[in-house]
Parts: sequence; structure tokens; C-alpha cells
Amino acid sequence: VTVLPLSLFNGLIYPWPTIGLLSSYFVGRKLYSYGYQEKEGAFNMYRIAGSLIVNAVHMATMGGTIFIGYRMIKGSLCL
Repeated sequence: VTVLPLSLFNGLIYPWPTIGLLSSYFVGRKLYSYGYQEKEGAFNMYRIAGSLIVNAVHMATMGGTIFIGYRMIKGSLCL
């Protein structure tokens, strides 16, 4: 839920890393969806890989937002 709104904010400052993260998020969601449809259930390798990618992108997006916010507070971010 928070990846897209935070990516809108992050994309204003760092557009290329944000595009890379969103591309990875898209691939992770596709893998997770594909693994969800298979018969193995929760231990499907596509589902596990997709979940890891999505969660890593989520953490990176949140970390990037915190980093940008910190730079804005310190005054070292030029818009």
C-alpha cells in the first residue's frame, strides 16, 4: 500500500533508482502471482522469490523516503 505513494515522492528527487525499484516490484508481484496459482501452496519457489523481492523493494522505498526526509530536514537537499 505504501510503495506507490512513497515512490511518487521519491521519484521527484531520485527518478532512476525509483524506476528501478518499481520495475523490480512489478517483477516480484508477477512472480508471487504466478506462484500463488500453482499447486504447491505457500512453499512454491516463485511465490517465495516474489515475496522476497516485493519486501526488499518495500524496505528500500521506505529507507529512501527516510533518507530524503533527513536530507530535507538538514537542508542539504536542493530541489
